[in-house]
Amino acid sequence: MLSGEAAAIAIKDGMVVLDLGPFISAAKQQLVESGFGAAARIPEVHPTIDLFARTHRRAQTAYNTLDAVASWLPWITLLLLVSGVYLARNRRRALLWTGLGVVAGMLVLAAALMVARALLVGGVPAQGAAAAAQTYDILVRFLRDALRTLTVLGLVIALGAYLVGPAAGAVATRAAVNRGITGLRRGRVAEALAAGPVGPFAHAHLRLLQGTALGLAVLMFVLLDQPTGVDILLLAFGLVIVLAIIKFLDQVPDQVSAEEAFT
Repeated sequence: MLSGEAAAIAIKDGMVVLDLGPFISAAKQQLVESGFGAAARIPEVHPTIDLFARTHRRAQTAYNTLDAVASWLPWITLLLLVSGVYLARNRRRALLWTGLGVVAGMLVLAAALMVARALLVGGVPAQGAAAAAQTYDILVRFLRDALRTLTVLGLVIALGAYLVGPAAGAVATRAAVNRGITGLRRGRVAEALAAGPVGPFAHAHLRLLQGTALGLAVLMFVLLDQPTGVDILLLAFGLVIVLAIIKFLDQVPDQVSAEEAFT
């Protein structure tokens, strides 16, 4: 009704009313499909239920304003976060706290939604409590989906910022991964990579390749339509695999290796 796209809600004599005709037609169709053919002879009727007096214009104005602002707020927020991380003295730490801050904000929002639901259900008569709860869950379902997505995104960002830092656990994790990749790149594999063009190219452009992989992962996330937490985890896992492959291909050329060994 606020968006002007509700066919079952209309204005009649200064009152916002709910037209039950579409609901009755849907019920008739279900009865006919279930085998009760006599329901098809029920005449078409349009009884109405008065909802509230016509005070919806201000609500529609507020809805349209919020709808317009909501299209820009995520990008403004993202710009502010990126700017804050870029201007910080310790960008890795700033990125870590940004991820944790997003998670904390989503937890506060989840608690607020639970409190609002309890207040709504407790403020209606007992016979309408179930309907009020279901209506509220329908209204906030997209908000809850976005909440879960941003929570996972914040955790992934915070974990990534932690793993590239100087903490003992992060250093040990990186060392274990490097040992595993080095173990796979021994003997003839290392010789083939060093002798061919792939290994030296990956070694010479290591930072560029890593930055490109990270940029593509971010671009894929931005282009996703309504991404979920699972999508973010899959993107993060794919990014880790690609970075591991780049590290595996990073091989010092034979000539450089000999010079380093002599030195």
